[in-house]
Amino acid sequence: MSRIAASDLQNGAAFCRHGARSPADARRREFLQTAAAVAGAVALSPGMAAAQSAVTTVVKGGTVLPVDAQFSQVQAMAIRGNKVLAVGSEADVMKAAGPNAKGVDVSGKTVLPGFIEPHMHFALLGAVGYWPDLGVLH
Repeated sequence: MSRIAASDLQNGAAFCRHGARSPADARRREFLQTAAAVAGAVALSPGMAAAQSAVTTVVKGGTVLPVDAQFSQVQAMAIRGNKVLAVGSEADVMKAAGPNAKGVDVSGKTVLPGFIEPHMHFALLGAVGYWPDLGVLH
């Protein structure tokens, strides 16, 4: 890690930690982070959840770990609204999902339904771009 001098902090040269090379880059990053936070909040609103509840999505093409008592590994999962509709083989899940289900191929990746990362704080998301890397302090 490199150290940053106090003069660099004053003239805006300490924006390199998160990819920002200038104050303009930092403002762009802040705008994108704020837009992402707003989009996330809108997507989580009750009106959006009601609109999405009619859509059934089938996650397939990878491994689904439903974290049940048997520690199962299945091929697919159907979701309707915010509930898991079915897990199992791709054929069984597609049958349970119905003919209008939207398929999402996860290209061999692993899916953990219901896993929630409890350490993400949207209020801090906008501030992340402003944390300068001061390097190792001695």
